[in-house]
Amino acid sequence: MKLKTLQIHSHGSYGLGCDPLDFSDHITHIYGPNGCGKTPIIKSIAFCLGYPAVFRNDIYDRCKMASLEVEVDKNILRIERQLSREFDIEVIDRNGIKQRFFSEGEFSEFLFKLLKLDYPNLVSNRGVVTKPYISTLIPLVFTDQDNGYSGVYASPGSFIQDQFQEMVRLLFGLPPKNFFDAKKERIDSKKKLEYLDIEVKRKEDELKTATLATEIIGRSSEELLIEINSLESELKSITTENSTKADSIRAFDNLISQQLAQIRTLEATLLDITRRRKSLTIMIDEINSEANTLSLNESSRQIFMSFEEICSNPKCGLFSSSSNSYAKNLLYLKDQIKDLVRNDASYSRDEMQIKSQIISSTESVKNLLAERKKQEDNSEIAALVASVSSLKDRIFQLQLQLSEYDKLSEIEKEYVLYLNKRNDALEKYESTQVSRSSTPDLIRVRSDLRKLFLLWLDRLHTPNNVSRDITFRNDFEPVMGNEQISQLSGSTKVRVVLAFHAALIENLVANKSPIKLLVLDTPKQHEINNEDLDRYFQALKTVCEAGDVQIIFSTTEYKYVGDKFDATWEPRYDGDEQKMFMRSSGA
Repeated sequence: MKLKTLQIHSHGSYGLGCDPLDFSDHITHIYGPNGCGKTPIIKSIAFCLGYPAVFRNDIYDRCKMASLEVEVDKNILRIERQLSREFDIEVIDRNGIKQRFFSEGEFSEFLFKLLKLDYPNLVSNRGVVTKPYISTLIPLVFTDQDNGYSGVYASPGSFIQDQFQEMVRLLFGLPPKNFFDAKKERIDSKKKLEYLDIEVKRKEDELKTATLATEIIGRSSEELLIEINSLESELKSITTENSTKADSIRAFDNLISQQLAQIRTLEATLLDITRRRKSLTIMIDEINSEANTLSLNESSRQIFMSFEEICSNPKCGLFSSSSNSYAKNLLYLKDQIKDLVRNDASYSRDEMQIKSQIISSTESVKNLLAERKKQEDNSEIAALVASVSSLKDRIFQLQLQLSEYDKLSEIEKEYVLYLNKRNDALEKYESTQVSRSSTPDLIRVRSDLRKLFLLWLDRLHTPNNVSRDITFRNDFEPVMGNEQISQLSGSTKVRVVLAFHAALIENLVANKSPIKLLVLDTPKQHEINNEDLDRYFQALKTVCEAGDVQIIFSTTEYKYVGDKFDATWEPRYDGDEQKMFMRSSGA
């Protein structure tokens, strides 16, 4: 999702409003002194996306609505939200089709699906089913001036069990921690896995059959194409006006030569298979001998056990270890024999098919030889017709063989497709069986977040009294040594919060999340200096360039200097004491 424009519409003859403001592709900086109206502007962004931002009374009284244009999958949508305490949003697409929403739940479902985010059934604090809301998600990418810097997640309401964890998981496409439909999900994922197991096995069998069909041909698809092109050239040559009986005879000679070459290739393949079958027979005999030896040893053990002089105790364990190993070894040997017999049966089928093809090709050579001899006594026209017919037959046979390679290629694609689906289904099924706090993807995301968090702490010159021994409480809440963020204060807390949000957005980009947006309301200027802020936003600029991220932030003293992909919004309307971001309709 890309933000395109923002506009505040005035209400009445003395309303407040502004002309459309254009967002840049990378960094949009809202810059101006205290009291110029930065906060209503930046709050309106989240407000149009469904967030329950709270404005001062003069905004409710003098502003009619805020409108936000966004681009999603190359479609432009206009989101209009009435500036009132009631929920009222209208979405208008480029064709003028309108959808109106009077509840955050309905609009949240619409926006989640529009952004292709999961919309799972979660568990509420009361233990009943609930859904994620925009108001629970946006605090991860939006910090307001009042509460946004009190921690890494400041939501206006917390009604979802483990809400912060669930929202981070949702953004990264990780399975929910408390999935209300977990039992149903386990059953459904198992059924899907079983179905895909069957499909993969079926495709695997088809692939083996198709592979065998191409192996029996004895030549690669490239070699077949070369012969087809050669025969087609020859066919074109002998159908010209200047062709003679000698050309027709030569065409027969070429066909016979190619058929004999194919027979030699098939015979070499058959000889190799015959050798393999002999080796398998020897191996099976040897394993059978070993199995018989094991059986004799077991029989001897039982005879020894029958002599009281050797083992008078009924629970004698003299031969217990050898008895246990006997069963394991015998089972292992029988499994080996089964595998070898299975391979031998497969080779036997190959052998029969190759013999059949050799017989067919040999018969074809005999017919070609007879036809060649016959054409020596025929007229030139008759010889020409016969050679043309034989060439076309051969080309047709080769094209049929080439089609086996095309069939193999298609089956390979289908097999890989089903195999990938099966692996995805297996991963999902396994995630329902183990603790959701220890899935491999979750561990990876958390590890990457820790590395990035440390990097951003250093970029902001966070004091060394903040421990770099970072761990996570409740999956994603950072703990510095033995200190939580709530224990920090002043500029240190602001730096830690800014570092976490930057690390989060950079990690989201790496994981191809559909959310590539970070909105930061004015951090308290006296708590962080301009040099550190500049280093922070210059580093965020590289994230924008690498991951097509939009950063929107406001400041009072620090002014960002960007490039053509950045923009600075400054107040431009005359006010009583200073320039303002909104003008009065009556002015």
